[in-house]
Amino acid sequence: MFLSQAEYEAVHAAVSAGAGRWAGGQPCTLNSLLARWGGVVTELEEGYSWCAPELDNDIWCRSALARVWPLLPSRVRFIQQSVLHELDARFRAATIQWPGRGEEEGPVVEVAHPSTARD
Repeated sequence: MFLSQAEYEAVHAAVSAGAGRWAGGQPCTLNSLLARWGGVVTELEEGYSWCAPELDNDIWCRSALARVWPLLPSRVRFIQQSVLHELDARFRAATIQWPGRGEEEGPVVEVAHPSTARD
């Protein structure tokens, strides 16, 4: 993907405004947010072994992507949309909806064990 200087600057501004910095102080990038979300999804698919507060911390990157996404240039969103959709689909396949909560209430998830995950 080749971006113009203006698009790079717009992406940087969007990520700075919507995500800021990682806990260690390093600035977030769009690529690092997508990579982290991919890593979390892979860990969930393999059987997440941490507690709920850790999961909440780990999925912060997806919340940051949700804040950043509308701020990105439309061409960047178009280019990266399939990556995000694929990761989100894998996340949904590896988790189950919390009983009694609708989709409109947001993603509260229970991690399914890999051997019992939905197809």
